[in-house]
Amino acid sequence: MKLNKFNTKLYTAFLFFLRLVIFSVPLYLMIWLNIDMFYLEYLQANVTSSVLTKLGYNNTLEIITDTQYTGLPIPALVFDAFTIGIGRPCTGIRSVLAFLALVFAMVNIDMKRKIVALLFVPIIFMVNVFRLVTTVILGYKFGLEFVHSFLWQWGMLLVILLFWLAWFRVVSR
Repeated sequence: MKLNKFNTKLYTAFLFFLRLVIFSVPLYLMIWLNIDMFYLEYLQANVTSSVLTKLGYNNTLEIITDTQYTGLPIPALVFDAFTIGIGRPCTGIRSVLAFLALVFAMVNIDMKRKIVALLFVPIIFMVNVFRLVTTVILGYKFGLEFVHSFLWQWGMLLVILLFWLAWFRVVSR
């Protein structure tokens, strides 16, 4: 059965969303299985601490227990006025997995072009460090809850979508 142009687009969109659901499984498995990511958390905390120190925000890096999510030890940035734990949601791994799910869900793009998307992973890591640094600085001045819970959660979603669109634009030429 031959599909008309509209039905072909509809079928392609359906395949994209089906594949997106399938490629999102690792993200949800990681959350559900409560996988320990201490070393990634520590790497993010260490880099963030170094950047903040260079910007004049004195802090120390300590290990605390994550009482909010996992009960596992996590690195924390300790300032004079407050302490910020760098837990699993702070690592940027969710952003990386979401970006890669969007990329690999794409229909009619060969694997070689999808592999190019891996070049965005270090960039996402650096954007995540920027997110953590600005969360601390703006959170200190304007309140952590708004910056952390609203601004950067939506901000990272926007960043991931923009990176996905940029990748798509490059590989679709």
